[in-house]
Amino acid sequence: FDRSFYRDETMLVINDLHIAATRVAGTTPTSAAALKKFTLDSFESFMLGANEPVLIAGDLFDVWQAGLSDVLRTYQILKAWLTKGHKLVVMAANHDLSTDSSKFGSLQFLMALLSDELNVQFVIHAGAWVAEGMYCVPHVANSDLFDMELAKVPKCKYLLLHCNYDNNFAKAADHSLNISREQCESIPADHIVLAHEHYYREELRGKVFIAGNQFPSSVSD
Repeated sequence: FDRSFYRDETMLVINDLHIAATRVAGTTPTSAAALKKFTLDSFESFMLGANEPVLIAGDLFDVWQAGLSDVLRTYQILKAWLTKGHKLVVMAANHDLSTDSSKFGSLQFLMALLSDELNVQFVIHAGAWVAEGMYCVPHVANSDLFDMELAKVPKCKYLLLHCNYDNNFAKAADHSLNISREQCESIPADHIVLAHEHYYREELRGKVFIAGNQFPSSVSD
């Protein structure tokens, strides 16, 4: 990318959309279908009103192989928005990727569909700069690789991650990664923005910002 790709003054961040979510608990077939439609409608409404660069910080899809109709509509929403000249960054997270790295999923398919767009950046395999002062680390295959990526984070104003915060139950998990309080303290970022947990809070004297999800995608939300 040209360096001008990284010089945005502001960027809108959205996360945990879980498009194509099919819920069973606490739903009827009618309410489950309505919730599934709601996720796409909410995403479309957000993108229609977005006039600044957008970063999707993981879990765009609820499953790594989403239904084709859901992937098609997601593509149509993004394609229409990109024709206005906007910039888009999409970061991979645990729901977007198969646990088998050899399998090609919906997010990679979407990446292929948008490969001719100049203003699109997908962050899938390793950490990357996505704007001036803003660095992203996507979901990776296991906790050891995640710790290696965290150790490589450069000095930045904002670090975006998709993981649990200081969760003892997730320390040994690979599908749902974890960052410890000690790691957050040592990372050379002014602010660490976390997606994945669906409830907003701030930690570590405001250094860690847990965004929560913007639109409910389950009964528990």
